[in-house]
Amino acid sequence: MVQAEKQKEVFLSLCGQHDYNLLTGKEAMTQVDFERITYITTVLGYSSYTQELISEHLELACKEAERTDREFDILKGYPEYYEDENVYEQIDTYSTNLNTSSVYDSAEVEKGQYVTFVKGSVVMLDKGRMSAVCADSMINITEGTSLSDGESIEKYNLYVITEDNDGLYADEDSEIFAKGGYQITENNKE
Repeated sequence: MVQAEKQKEVFLSLCGQHDYNLLTGKEAMTQVDFERITYITTVLGYSSYTQELISEHLELACKEAERTDREFDILKGYPEYYEDENVYEQIDTYSTNLNTSSVYDSAEVEKGQYVTFVKGSVVMLDKGRMSAVCADSMINITEGTSLSDGESIEKYNLYVITEDNDGLYADEDSEIFAKGGYQITENNKE
């Protein structure tokens, strides 16, 4: 339960407004939206949250399972079905939508690497341990506090970069979600 809540919190902070409205009940979930969102949560490795979504939208999940069974039967006699029906193109749009400005990039940062950002970028640590490298401070908008140079950032907290070329240093192999301009370099922490 705790894992599903963490995954939900992270996903809601990353998704666009339309998906946020669907997932918070402000808009009705359609079959297409359900399949797209659960595909994305599965790709992100959010299995606990995916299971929660299935439980919340059991009717849509059952329809998807029935469709999948029908497709499997079709594929037995018609292996080109996905290609002819543009199924792969539909799936590609799911990942294309992940690369729009309404969502965050995911980046792996190896121990010892430095990530520099453009002013106004936002970043969240998903895995690992990183510390701030900044001229003045970064803003932790999750907690409503500031973070000084050298301080460790907290996982699942969203930080705003206040100056160009401020960034993060990977104290260990890490993974971040970032929105805005950034660059990963091999520079050692000074």
